[in-house]
Formats: sequence, C-alpha cells, structure tokens
Amino acid sequence: MINNYFKLEDNWHVVPEQAQVFNKKPDYVIQKYRDITDDFKLEVFVKVKSLINSNFTKILDQLADSVLFTLDYYRDTFSCFMIAMKGTKIAFYIYHNSSDILDNYNICHYRGFVPINYLIPFGDYNKTNS
Repeated sequence: MINNYFKLEDNWHVVPEQAQVFNKKPDYVIQKYRDITDDFKLEVFVKVKSLINSNFTKILDQLADSVLFTLDYYRDTFSCFMIAMKGTKIAFYIYHNSSDILDNYNICHYRGFVPINYLIPFGDYNKTNS
C-alpha cells in the first residue's frame, strides 16, 4: 500500500526496517530525493502492527523511541510525518521532537504526536514550524 502512494518515479524511496542502535527501528522509512541538493530528506516513519495484541499508544511509543534514535543528530527542532497502522486501521500524525513548544502553545499531542486532522491555528503553526 505504501508503494502505491509513495512512488519511485516521484522520487520517493521506501526503506524497510533500517537497522538502528539498540534495535529501535521503524518498519519503514520514507525518504524524498531532492534533485536541487542531491540528497534525501526524511519525510515519514511507518510502524505496522497486527490488529490483535497491539494498541495505538504502544505503536506511538515505539515510533517515538525509534525516531529519537534515528534523528539524534538533529540538534534543532524537527518535524516529520508518522503513520501508525494497526491491522486495517491507519492513523496519521505530524511528529515534533520538541514537544515543549507544543505545550507552550497548548497544542494537543501525545509525546509530540499531533493527529494530522487536528487543526493548529495558522499563527501557532508558523511559530512551531520555522
């Protein structure tokens, strides 16, 4: 399903289970190749679990752990998209590694995860996404 939306001909690259420190790894990392800078930009982390014996809180906890290990070289604030899949149920989030900024603006989140359908006032969005 991921390859249907993130196509190679559109410069998207889906990387399955990229090994990370301490076995913290998302199931998929989706990167976009940028011709202008001749590099890849990390865009999306994906975690997939079965419908049985899993819940979205644990999936988000695993994504948060894996993104922290993957992005430990980012010293500034960082945001990217997250996809949490539990069987046929799919949730989309925007992740911010600096959740204290979200707290300062009273933006509802769980460990930096903001549901993608949550509308952030434009002024607050600009302040949190420089």
